[in-house]
Amino acid sequence: MRKTRRYRHTPCRKPRFNRKRGKIAPSTKARWQWKLRICNWLAKLYPISQFVVEDIKAKTKGKLRWDASFSPLEVGKKWFYKELSIIAPVKTFQGWETKRLRDADGLLKSSNKTADTFDAHCVHFVQQFTS
Repeated sequence: MRKTRRYRHTPCRKPRFNRKRGKIAPSTKARWQWKLRICNWLAKLYPISQFVVEDIKAKTKGKLRWDASFSPLEVGKKWFYKELSIIAPVKTFQGWETKRLRDADGLLKSSNKTADTFDAHCVHFVQQFTS
C-alpha cells in the first residue's frame, strides 16, 4: 500500500522544516513560556540574583548529528535557559546532585509520581531525633 501511494499524483502535506531552523513546536513553546511567565512574575516581586534549575535529559535513540535537537524537550529547554538568563544567571544541576542536597538537608521526596500526596512532586522536611 505504501509503495502505491508514492506513485500517485496527489497533493501531499509539505514537510515541516521548523525544527531545522531552531524553532520550537507551538505546543512545546507554550509550555516553556508558561514557566518563563512565572519566573518573570517572581522577578518583579522579589530580587532574584540567580536561577537554579535541575537539568533534565531526554532519551535519544541514536548518535546521529540531528539526534540532539530531535526531542522537543531538549529544544524547549535550551530556549528556556537562554530566555531565563536574560532575567538572571542560570545554574544547572543534574538529578543526582539535587538528590544529594535533599538527603543532606533531610528533605524527603516520594518516588511514586502517580500518588495523590504532597511529596509526590514536592519535598518536605522530616526532623530526625537522636536518642
